[in-house]
Amino acid sequence: MTSISPRIASSEWRQHWRLALGATVGNGTGIALYTYISSLFIPSLQAAFGWTRGEIATAQGIGCAGVLAAPFIGRAIDRFGVRVMSTLGALMVAMLYLGYASLSGSLVALAFLMAGMLIAAPANSGPVFAKSLTGWFVTNRGLALGLTACGIPLMAMIAPFVVHYIIAEFGWRAGYVALSALVALVGLPIVLATLREPPRGDQLADRPGDAGPTLKEAARTRAFWLLLVAVLFCTAPAQGFLSQLTPLVMDNGFTTADAALFLSLYSGAVVIGRVGAGFLLDRLPPYHVAFAVTLVPAIGLAMLIALPAPSFAVAALAIAIVGIQNGGESDILPFFIAREFGLKSYSAISGVMFTAMFLASAFGVTLLGQVYDRTGSYNGALIAFVAFFFIAANSYFAIGTKRTHRSPTFELAAR
Repeated sequence: MTSISPRIASSEWRQHWRLALGATVGNGTGIALYTYISSLFIPSLQAAFGWTRGEIATAQGIGCAGVLAAPFIGRAIDRFGVRVMSTLGALMVAMLYLGYASLSGSLVALAFLMAGMLIAAPANSGPVFAKSLTGWFVTNRGLALGLTACGIPLMAMIAPFVVHYIIAEFGWRAGYVALSALVALVGLPIVLATLREPPRGDQLADRPGDAGPTLKEAARTRAFWLLLVAVLFCTAPAQGFLSQLTPLVMDNGFTTADAALFLSLYSGAVVIGRVGAGFLLDRLPPYHVAFAVTLVPAIGLAMLIALPAPSFAVAALAIAIVGIQNGGESDILPFFIAREFGLKSYSAISGVMFTAMFLASAFGVTLLGQVYDRTGSYNGALIAFVAFFFIAANSYFAIGTKRTHRSPTFELAAR
């Protein structure tokens, strides 16, 4: 396999850099940011309404049913376009933030707000921006997805300090209003100025691989189910591990200050994973890249299992490896969807995968917590997570062993 011409690759960036910039801002100001900072509001909500952490968690858990709408939102993106749906998604999220600011003590209202956030999520996060990117970036598709996804962790490095200051100085309601303004007055205008619809059917006449099957047709293929298995078995351990990272390292003799450093290291590794995986996907057989990125975290978890009192360096290495996988997955999944199924039903298929990712995340978090409660140790769950990563890695690899569809990316790389 020969490399892609540097001239062709650089031409894509010259033509579509504004789109990439807009997607980066859209990702960074979108709903995904809230997952990084939502815990900042919990003490204020407890103080204002007397809610316990368990009550808040239960209400949010009930609201998570909103994720079941993801496949339908994906279909709407395919039908009405990325500009219409990203606008509606941003406006809906901005209004939901104002709804949070108007809470008056009803846990039912809290659950409905969470459900609304998850309904809007595909139209205000990676799926809607990735459809546009995968339409215009072919030779640099992986790198474009990786760089634009970095908008989330980069914004997450700044937002907690700003939101914490606003809450401390002006109250928690002002914090939600500020987030609403960020989405509606910063993210949305930039996205509207830069986001482009992916090529239409007539524009894809010379790119037949990007047309692709419908969701129903895709669901009949071997690649669809292998991809779904990979998503389930890599998301559960990655998100489960992150959810308990602080108590896990403290159980190994580290302090809360050490835990903060580990979390910062993890975020940095996510950025490296996103950029690195995207770069490699464009230049090496994608299923080999996906296999390696997904399998390596098993080594990191095995290090933590085998060494009950790891040194700071060993723990840092293990945590960074898992972070790289988490970052790389944000490139691998959209890349494989576009590569295997094209753009015709890209968002509908993404919606199914988005739902699977969320359910797998909830399972991983629950499994890790329940195993600890029952055994007093995370090791049983970590052993299971090692097996999960192994299954996910081999599922990605198996996609490449019997290809039935070749996208333009594959054809260009093969020349």
